[in-house]
Amino acid sequence: LSLVDTVLRRCDLSAAIWQSVTLRQVELLDCRARGLRLSVDLAQDVYLSGCRFDQATLRLERVRGLVVFDGCVFSDAVVGGDLSSVVFADCGFDDAEFAATRADGCDLRSSRLAGARGLLTLRGARITTDQCTSIAPRLAFEAGFALQP
Repeated sequence: LSLVDTVLRRCDLSAAIWQSVTLRQVELLDCRARGLRLSVDLAQDVYLSGCRFDQATLRLERVRGLVVFDGCVFSDAVVGGDLSSVVFADCGFDDAEFAATRADGCDLRSSRLAGARGLLTLRGARITTDQCTSIAPRLAFEAGFALQP
């Protein structure tokens, strides 16, 4: 599947399985994607706003240009692959799992990371000091430290 110069607005992508997808100059606005299985071979200049990716699996193989998730929710989702240069602005990751292969330059500074897993795969991503404090116990656990009260 290739989407080029496409806008999808308020669509329901729940339970869809999209494999080997190319996205170029694409916008997804206020879409529902519960249980979506999305594997993107190439994402170039993609903007997603107000989308819900509950129990979804998203994997980006290659990113060119800008990929922005703005105000999206990733409850119990898996987000992986090449997240370098991807911007997550004001997103929520309750019970989500990261499985990044690359994350240099990934911008998570305005997102809620508490409750997320797989944080060690985000090496090179940008977060704030406050975010670091809130995820410190999870990072320590993932690094193998035995936390004592």
